[in-house]
Amino acid sequence: MMPRGEAYCVAVPKRWANESIKILSASSLLSTHYKIASNEDKVYIPVINVDEALKTLLSKGIDAEPCFVEFERKEQRMKRLTTVIKSYSILGDIAIFSYTHKIPVEEYKRAAIELVTNNKKIRSVYLKKETSGEYRTPILIHLAGEKKTVTRVKEYGLVFELDVEKVYYNQRLSGERRRVAEQVKPDEKILDMFAGIGVFPLHIASLTPALIVANDINPYAANYMIKNIELNKKQLLGTIIPMKADAMILDKILREGFDRIIMNNPTMVTQFLPIACKLARRNAIIHYYRLAKTCEDVETELRQLGACSIQIIGCRKVIDHGPSTHVFSLDLEIEK
Repeated sequence: MMPRGEAYCVAVPKRWANESIKILSASSLLSTHYKIASNEDKVYIPVINVDEALKTLLSKGIDAEPCFVEFERKEQRMKRLTTVIKSYSILGDIAIFSYTHKIPVEEYKRAAIELVTNNKKIRSVYLKKETSGEYRTPILIHLAGEKKTVTRVKEYGLVFELDVEKVYYNQRLSGERRRVAEQVKPDEKILDMFAGIGVFPLHIASLTPALIVANDINPYAANYMIKNIELNKKQLLGTIIPMKADAMILDKILREGFDRIIMNNPTMVTQFLPIACKLARRNAIIHYYRLAKTCEDVETELRQLGACSIQIIGCRKVIDHGPSTHVFSLDLEIEK
């Protein structure tokens, strides 16, 4: 005999049962944790969010009632689903699956419903199809839970607010950001050419009294950067100057003489290296991030670019990007 348990639900007249189930399933509100129950007059449909379910049905002309009854539990499928769908990240109260064409979207949707049902801290689940555009923002499909995209995340005691649909953010780089921040010496003058919501600059400013010019072309990212500076101001030893500009013209609006430059734009970084070379002082350090198969490939590419005279101090793989490509971090010293 299958175990039973009480759950929130909506009650509808039997004549509207099939239509209601289809509507709730299409809206990612149907709970797959329990079997649907009924009596002579009504059908009791277990749902993830009662208020949203009632509103959704009413918008389709179906008058339902809230309920809380005992249901027969379905056989748990989460273990099977998570073995099929292994890649997802949690940003605050939002979970994001990474898409692969080998798995149908409906399978992701079922896994998302299970995730929301079993983890009360997760309020929204999305599927990231790809990252695109000048701002490197993700294309997201809502799978389950609330249709919210703003959340807060924490790294090393710092708080960052962001909109997962409008800015680029990768939590897997938290260790790399801290590594760079711990290298900075007091009173350094630093430029982050692609600062996003301000994560690198805030890590640095929380540890060292340095001056950081933090630039990003994405207006949403620049606004969140300003907000995040305010959120963390009590922890800051350094000073952050936020900017919104195209990195290609930074040499025209900033003076040279930076001690350290951060270039976290792995897909397009090569075209900006000449700008960084102009702005760096002699013996400055550039933290250079590049998408490639091996460190050797990045080093070969750098020598061919010949943007300026540099010495490669070190190269390391920081995150995987695909089966055969990775994001590499190179520490470069300017020898001009």
